[in-house]
Amino acid sequence: MKRQKVYWALGVLVMLTIIWFCYNVGPPLDTERPAGSLPEPEQVAASPILKAPPQGETFATGYWEGEQWHRTVPEAPETVMHQGEAMTLMELYRSAFEGSTGPTPWAERVVILNRVIAEAPYSEEVYYARLGIVMYDENGVRLPPDDCLRFERLEPLVAYHPNYPRLLSDLLDYGLDIYPELAIHYGTEALKYVDMYPIGRGLGAFPERIHDRLGFAYQVLGDYSAALAHHQKALEIVRAHPGRTRSRDYAKLVQRSIDAILSGNPHLGPLSKKGRSKAVGDVPVAAPVNVENGPAPQVVPGLESGVPLFDVFEDEADTDLSQPSKSEAVDRRELAKQHTQKMMEQAQQKAQQEQKRFENFVQQLHQMASIKTEADFESI
Repeated sequence: MKRQKVYWALGVLVMLTIIWFCYNVGPPLDTERPAGSLPEPEQVAASPILKAPPQGETFATGYWEGEQWHRTVPEAPETVMHQGEAMTLMELYRSAFEGSTGPTPWAERVVILNRVIAEAPYSEEVYYARLGIVMYDENGVRLPPDDCLRFERLEPLVAYHPNYPRLLSDLLDYGLDIYPELAIHYGTEALKYVDMYPIGRGLGAFPERIHDRLGFAYQVLGDYSAALAHHQKALEIVRAHPGRTRSRDYAKLVQRSIDAILSGNPHLGPLSKKGRSKAVGDVPVAAPVNVENGPAPQVVPGLESGVPLFDVFEDEADTDLSQPSKSEAVDRRELAKQHTQKMMEQAQQKAQQEQKRFENFVQQLHQMASIKTEADFESI
């Protein structure tokens, strides 16, 4: 009788060992973490190494084929005539702000900037010319700090200047609260080109700041694993290049974001104080621009009709406007929204699977603990 009890005890021990082994060799479970705690951060994907376009070119003006650059748009003129004088585009651009008799009035400035845009719509000078118009109202007053308005004014410039890190970084800044999916898209694009331009000057941007702002955009979406990865990448770059950004305490600011996420009290998103009452799965994805419930499109002041913010084709007048164009048929905003929704659904499914697996394990433990007879053992 004692020998049978020993056998039963050994059998139970073996079963518990097998269950324990099967459970621990599987993927780690997140269900027993304290409320608000997070999994390990994701790995930030390395940006692809791209060959910079030649001086004065962008990826909107041509493409590389081996070592040869093929330009796909007309060359910009070397000089243009203005008030009876031949000027380079840069000279014409500067005359929009300072004439021979002093500062150029706003109305005249807009005319000159429009001329620069029309002469060379893809040039670097035109980028600044467009900024000189779209970031001001019809009276020449700089736009108020309205992120939505600034985002929608700047976004059309990407069609002509797709690899300017400063432009893409600005779109990340202005869009992370209102259009986080698009902001993430533009921030990720900015990282592709950040090494092509002087860091933090002119058309360039700080990669550490891009990563930090991407972290905030992911927080808004509730993807705290990706947010943590980007904040940590930002901190890594800040420590590798101390003092490069304007703020001497930038590393401390980034560290605060990391600590806030790890403590379960992030600055933004569904786990933040203002979003605490909402479940992660219930957080609405930001609506695309120009949908019915979104802001009305803003008219860009001062741009003459016919000045290209977007390309206009000669046969456009013959197009049947009742049929959607190719650009309308593929809405990047809608694609970004769908991608984010899919990502969140996959995360929820994974969490549910892990929760179910954990519950099964606990149930098996309870069953093993209740074994008293041979019949009980065989029923497991």
